[in-house]
Amino acid sequence: MDRTAAEFERYLHAQIPLTRAMAISVMRVDGQGVRLRAALAPNSVDFIAPARGDLEAYCIVPPASQWTHFIDVLKRKGKARIDMHAMVEASDVLVARFEGRYIALRE
Repeated sequence: MDRTAAEFERYLHAQIPLTRAMAISVMRVDGQGVRLRAALAPNSVDFIAPARGDLEAYCIVPPASQWTHFIDVLKRKGKARIDMHAMVEASDVLVARFEGRYIALRE
């Protein structure tokens, strides 16, 4: 990793803490673009089957009690987190599941 990539990675991890939790590393930064790498293990993607066809993704709405708690904490503390679950299907076949923790910050 060159100095520019290392600097950009430090910036990402400082400004977007989720990038550190996801083990995102900066492989290259140059005039052509940015290349990132994310290890599979910390990203909670459960690959179930090969994707054959167009992909469709959907997220399952958390229970109302979780939303209420999320909004209450956001109002009180200015930041809150919630766990979300997503499914990816190809030709009506479940091919992947994803679980992620999302953070909201009040302006």
